[in-house]
Amino acid sequence: MTAPLRVLCCYVPGKLRPETAVSLALFAPTAEYVDVSASPDAYHALLAGLWAEGETFAVVEQDVEIHRGVLPQFAACSEPWCTFAYEVWLPPERAGDPPRRAAASYPFQLMCSRFRAPLLRKHPDIVSRLQGACRHWLGLDAHIGIELQRRGVPGPHVHQRAIRHHHQADAEEVTRTRREIADLAISGDCLVCRGRLEELTSEGTTSLVPVTAGSAASGRRANVARAQRLTR
Repeated sequence: MTAPLRVLCCYVPGKLRPETAVSLALFAPTAEYVDVSASPDAYHALLAGLWAEGETFAVVEQDVEIHRGVLPQFAACSEPWCTFAYEVWLPPERAGDPPRRAAASYPFQLMCSRFRAPLLRKHPDIVSRLQGACRHWLGLDAHIGIELQRRGVPGPHVHQRAIRHHHQADAEEVTRTRREIADLAISGDCLVCRGRLEELTSEGTTSLVPVTAGSAASGRRANVARAQRLTR
């Protein structure tokens, strides 16, 4: 009998969305809940540990609502690195009546991802090699994705039907995130980290408080594309 896919829900107390908890109870009842609030780089430590173990795993972040097709598709797909398309679900005060949702696309998102064991074993240092501000949770997706592509790994393989992303941050969280990245920084050379800081200071393109889902995703894609061009 094939062992069930290991699923980890990474969360911060008080930030776990009820939609996430309900969907995991329904469609991933064996999911492990992991508190990553200890430090801004606790998410990095978790992923580095999982990578070092070299066994297939999936992550579902605290604000992601999965559906019944997610785990079966992850389990059945032979691709080494898989994610799902997603929709940004706006909060009631911004969604209007009827509620609005917006399609979004960002190639390296970790919010709902599965990594297969052969990939982890072939590239065991993808996560552990990161230092300083590169270990901050906000940039992990870009750092991992860019490095995998530099090593010739195709992907990610994006699955349908779209999952739902319920994230919404306030101004206090944006300010705290900027301070955390600055405190972790050991040099100004990382273009991905600099790009993320620019997102957090550029009106309309911050990935934490999107004016629209499209503007947030576009800002992140532009920063990652610039980093890819300059780091080849």
